[in-house]
Amino acid sequence: MKLKLFLMLMVTSLIGLTGCSDENETISVSEITVNETSMELKVGETATLTATVLPENATDKTIVWSSSDDAVVTVDETGTVTAVGPGTATVSVMAKNGGVKATCEVIVTLKDPVLGDYYFSDGTYASEIDANKEVIGIVFWVGDPTASDPALKREHPECTHGLVVALNEVVTPWQYNWEQYGKDKLVGDWIKSNTEYESIATKTKPEDNMNKIIGYNNTKGIECFNADPSNSEWKVEAVEEVVKYRESHPTPAHTSGWYFPSLKELSLLCTGEWEGTIWDIANETDMRDFIAEKLANVPNADPFNNVGYWSSSEYAPSSAYYLSITDGAGYNDLRKSYKSNLALRCIFAF
Repeated sequence: MKLKLFLMLMVTSLIGLTGCSDENETISVSEITVNETSMELKVGETATLTATVLPENATDKTIVWSSSDDAVVTVDETGTVTAVGPGTATVSVMAKNGGVKATCEVIVTLKDPVLGDYYFSDGTYASEIDANKEVIGIVFWVGDPTASDPALKREHPECTHGLVVALNEVVTPWQYNWEQYGKDKLVGDWIKSNTEYESIATKTKPEDNMNKIIGYNNTKGIECFNADPSNSEWKVEAVEEVVKYRESHPTPAHTSGWYFPSLKELSLLCTGEWEGTIWDIANETDMRDFIAEKLANVPNADPFNNVGYWSSSEYAPSSAYYLSITDGAGYNDLRKSYKSNLALRCIFAF
């Protein structure tokens, strides 16, 4: 009788212990799914992903969102995805305790730009100013600038949408000590002999580089020239000013960064598209007038210089090409050391 009572008590105890164990059991997350496994967004657009965590009675259903590339997309704790720059990134959602996750591939592209768009610091652009965003430039040409600039295509192949002009400018000589460098020495020859960039020196025939969008190549070549200690006494001051502007006015990651425009790019800014050699242009300033109106709407933007702008295109040891902003014509008659009225106005490709 006592033995029977003892056995009954033991069984009751075991049942009680089993019950306690079930109540404290940790139920792990076994599966996570998202409502989209792939999506396409334009820069500046947002979308919200929704995650489903299984089983529904999991002990800890906390999830963590992340992006494989914040320069392309970012994602917050609610699953809201923001397109930052062109490219492809993977958005992941993972159980807090690790192991189980789901992903969504996000492809980000730029929307088609329009001439005169205000370009904002976040890489977006629009035909009207957004009071909540910072304007850094104006779109003055739409097209693929990498088509004629091999350096731009090599180093920034994503910049196939157009060109943006800076809001501000600076008066500067092109190369003040050109005579000390040598009365028969071209900066372009040094670049051709010492770098992977094309020479910046050009003549005026239709097939010459003067008629090409090639300012990025020119700028990078001159930067190499300036960086060589042997050229420290005769640096190209105009490109030093470009570097300063680039540092003080950063552009989005998917752009080329500010550079020194070629004569062709300045011609596009003043005249717009032109068939044939730009050396034949005179009194064609419709694009200048259009962009000037856009600049006037931006606080603290400098109006166009009433004389002209240096280009990164070199003509001779003593002179470089510049564009007259008053009539759209190109000239090469001023010494590189000239430092009154002629200004530098940076551009970038995107």
